[in-house]
This record gives sequence, C-alpha cells and structure tokens, in this order.
Amino acid sequence: MSVPTRARTPARPRPVRAWRSALERLLVVASIGVAGPSRPPGGDDLAHILRAAKPGAERELERGVAALLPAAIPDVLEVLASGTVPDATPAARLTPADELALMRALASARDATHAKLRELAGSGARVELRIACLRVLCETGGGEQLALALHLAPATPDSKLVEPEVRGTLEEALARILHREPQALATLEGLLPGAHPALLQPVLASIGRHPRASEALSTLLRTLGRVPEADPLAMLEIQRFGEGVAYSVDERLVARLRPYLWRQEANLFTPAVRTLGDWRDEPSVAEMIELLDERSEPEQALLLQALRRVSKQRLPADYAAWRKWYDLELDWWQRVAPVTLERVASRDPKVASPAIRSLAEHKLHRDELAAALLPSLERREWEIVRMACAVLKHLESRVPLAHLVRCLEHADAGVRKIAWKALCEITGASLPMDPEAWNDLLHE
Repeated sequence: MSVPTRARTPARPRPVRAWRSALERLLVVASIGVAGPSRPPGGDDLAHILRAAKPGAERELERGVAALLPAAIPDVLEVLASGTVPDATPAARLTPADELALMRALASARDATHAKLRELAGSGARVELRIACLRVLCETGGGEQLALALHLAPATPDSKLVEPEVRGTLEEALARILHREPQALATLEGLLPGAHPALLQPVLASIGRHPRASEALSTLLRTLGRVPEADPLAMLEIQRFGEGVAYSVDERLVARLRPYLWRQEANLFTPAVRTLGDWRDEPSVAEMIELLDERSEPEQALLLQALRRVSKQRLPADYAAWRKWYDLELDWWQRVAPVTLERVASRDPKVASPAIRSLAEHKLHRDELAAALLPSLERREWEIVRMACAVLKHLESRVPLAHLVRCLEHADAGVRKIAWKALCEITGASLPMDPEAWNDLLHE
C-alpha cells in the first residue's frame, strides 16, 4: 500500500531562484556543521535555506538544513507537515525531492529527532504533523522505533479513532522499518496485543509486507487467537499469500487455521476455507466433508471448491459422495498401499513403472506417497525418473521440492522439464529452469 498523501494544489513552475547567493552567504555565516554564537535562530535559517534552494541541488539543501540541527528539528517537522516553503513569494510547495532532503537531514540527527517525536507522541498533534512524523520514521526509524510509530499515530492515548491517512502512513513506516531490519519482525509481533484497536490492520498489513514471505506468513499464523478482534484481519492477510509460500510453513502453524472451519462468522470461516484449499491441506479434508451437511448453500460452495482443489475430484456438493470417496481412499491406504509402495521400490522397471503410475490416482497421504517416490528420482532409468517427477507434480506434496530442484541439473532434458513443471505446480511460482533461483525461493 502506498503512503496516502495530502491533496496537492497544481504545481506551479518554480521561478529562477534569485536567492542562490543568499544561501551561499548564509552558509558561510552559519559555518556549516559548526554551531556558533553568530548563527540566527533555527527557524530563520531554515526559511532562508528553503527559499534559496535550487532544483537539482537537494544534497546542498540537505547539508544546509543538517547544519541547523538539532535546534531546527521542530521547524523542519512543521515545514514537512505544511508541505510549503516558509514565507516564499510567490507561494511554493515542497517537491518530493525537497521533502526527502529534509528527512535525510533529520536522519543526520537521528537521536535528537526521535526524542522530539517521542515528545509529540500522544500530545494531540494535528493530522498533518503526525503524518509528517511517521514519514520521518519511514526514513530514519529502526526496530527500536516501532513502538514509537504506534504511539505517534493516535492524537492522544484516549483517541478512539485514527484517521485513515494516518493509518496508511503508519503501515508504510512499519513496512519500511521491517525492510531495513527484517529481524525486527519479532518486536512488532510482540507489540500487537497492546496496539490501539484502530491500528491492528496497518500492523498486520506491514507484517504481510515483510521481505521474507515465509517469516511473514508464520508470524501472521502465530497471531491467530492472541488478539481475537485481530483474527479477521490476520486471516485476510494470510489469504493474500495464496499458495505461493505454503510449502515453507511449519505444519504446527498451519494447524492453527483448521479450527476456524467451524466458526460461524463469515469473516473467519471464508478465508479459512479458501486458504486451506489453496494450500491443499489434506488434514482438513475430513472436516470439510463433515461441514457439507451443516452449512448454508453459499458456504457449501466454498467447501466444495476447496475439496476439489485438494482432492482433484469433481464430485458434487453431496456429503454421501464425498464420504464414500474418503473412505475408499482410507481403505486403499490401509490395505493396498503397503504392497504398492513395495513395488515402487522394485529394481525391476516392469514392476516399478505401473506401481509409480498408480500413485497419481490418489490424493490422500500425499506426503507419504511423495516420500516413497524420492528414491525413484535417483534411478538410472531416465524414463522412471521422468514418470516419478510427473507423479510428484500431480501429488503436489511439498516433501520433494529440494529433490526436484536437483533434478533441474539432470542429464536428461525430459527430466529437467518435468521437474521444473512440478516445481511450478507445487509452489505456484513462475521461475526459470534455474536451480539457484529455486533454491533461493525455498530458503528465503
């Protein structure tokens, strides 16, 4: 989500600056970087520097403003909040480059800037000033400032509402901090239970934007149940990941989703069903079948879609039909599978081939079936390896991912191609046939 910005008046062409020499004289008098008794008050210096700033000379503007800090920090924040050049004739608005230069100048006095922001937190500051403070944290904040960002967003600790534009800027600030310091994710997770209710959405959304997708998803799953009012928001963020990183999530965390299948609230039930379906979550199949007999027609449609996604069966929304299929699969696993898996491991290709092919007919116990196929990827008969890769693609288990990546370097082009297709199908990713790229994805 991009940072909400204030409505801007149409930009006017900047006149040729006549104040360039004034800036130079001012900087000589101010002796950049050296505080002296001859320096005028910070606000006056800041106004002169901003009026004299020349387009394309933002580094000079940054250095000039940095020389006035920390005394001018309140003035810089006010300028960022107003978005205008003080006392300029004709009136001039700050450009994005000007604003970035000011924030970089504040970064040169980071500790003093953050101290001022702590003073403003909860002080009843107006919307524009709170947004300016949060934007400063976008550029200067670290993990230690995550709590400060949450305190800056409400006008006062007792505020019941937080303006939408402030929430949007907060999300961006938190996301930018996490991008700079990915390890700060644990800190933000710990702040969630005490966050202002109006800030739960931007906190969870920023977690969802963490640069390491698997860590973001794991964190969101851990939040379920900790703050009940945050659960619907967390579920939406979890659902947005789709199937792309489900392969990297601990099974114990995936299990936290399954109880939500039994919730009556649509904002919990619906994302739970869709997510577990996208992730081809086999342990939830029996629960989804049971629910077919209990839910409304729209909910049955969601359950049916998820069941078909997991099972690759095209059965109708009928409890009896799905129960029969499920029982047959369990019976096959208990009575037939042991013999079939012995044949899969046979050294005789004439015995192994039909056994391997038959595994594609089954979608339950896919992890166990996939694990039994792994030795087939090491066989000398290339046609057996190709067949094993094709069956693994159909099973969609996450177990063989690393082995399939190794198959991308196989001597046989057919093996390489089928292994690549299997990786794309299982992960939902669209990467080239490059082992390094796939390894990066699996270990992100």
